[in-house]
Formats: sequence, structure tokens, C-alpha cells
Amino acid sequence: MMPRIYHCLLFATLSLFLIILFILPPVPMFAQNLPEIDLKQLMIDKRAIVKETMQFNQKEGAIFWPVYDEIEAKHLNYFNRYKDMLDVYMRERANLTDEKAKALTQTLLDLQAEQLKFKQAMVKKLSRKLPHKRVYQYLVLEERIDAGFLALIAEELPPIK
Repeated sequence: MMPRIYHCLLFATLSLFLIILFILPPVPMFAQNLPEIDLKQLMIDKRAIVKETMQFNQKEGAIFWPVYDEIEAKHLNYFNRYKDMLDVYMRERANLTDEKAKALTQTLLDLQAEQLKFKQAMVKKLSRKLPHKRVYQYLVLEERIDAGFLALIAEELPPIK
């Protein structure tokens, strides 16, 4: 198992990569849309971090990686729908009606509920063949990566007035 400092460095590397993604595009401070993100490169880098952090043996890897590919396809779908919801907010925030805010609220709650159901199914699927300890380690890593990513998106949103 890797030393704790190495895990921190990997997480810091991903965080730095995500920060660079949001700083490099020429985007005015309160743009009408979220900055474009190279999702393909992000997924490649994320996979490398998961691989390096989890260090699955051959047997574990044979079980994990096909499920991971399924997970990432769902994450990509989730992220695109989340981004679409935020794009609507960014375009309409100055004239946001209660009706539109209600619809966006329901979309957000639906996305979060769907994400939770998917995580529960993923944990169940992985737990059938991998030790619970390994499943939990991956779940925590995934949560940290997602939290960092969502925090960076939140920083790009204009203040709520």
C-alpha cells in the first residue's frame, strides 16, 4: 500500500489539473456559460489516478476495470446533464422565474437521487467479487475526486444574489 503522503500528492495533482482546466480557457469572470472542459483527457487522467491509488492486483483488476468503465460512462452522462442544468442557470439567472427555479431544483434533486442509486448499485456489484475494504477505498477516492471537481465548477458560478 502506498504511503499516505503519496495519496495526498495524487489528489493534489488531480486538483491542480482540474484548476488548470478552469483557469486556462479565456472566460470572462461571470461568463454566460461554464468553461469548456476536455472530458476525454480528464477521464484518462482520472483513470491513471485511480489505477495508481488503488493498485489492484491482477485478479482485482479483472473484476474492477470493466465495472469502472461502466461507472465512467454513467459519470460522463451525469456530468453532461449537470452541466446542462448549470448552463440553463447561467443563461437565465438574471431573469430566473420561480417556475424555472422550481424546474432546475427538481432537475438537481433528480440527478442527485439518480447518482445515489447508481452508487448503491455499483457498490453492490463490486462487493459481490471484491473485498468490502477495497470497494470502500474506491468509493472514498471517487467521492474525493467528485468533490474536488464539483468545487471547481462551483467556483466558476457567479455569486447568488
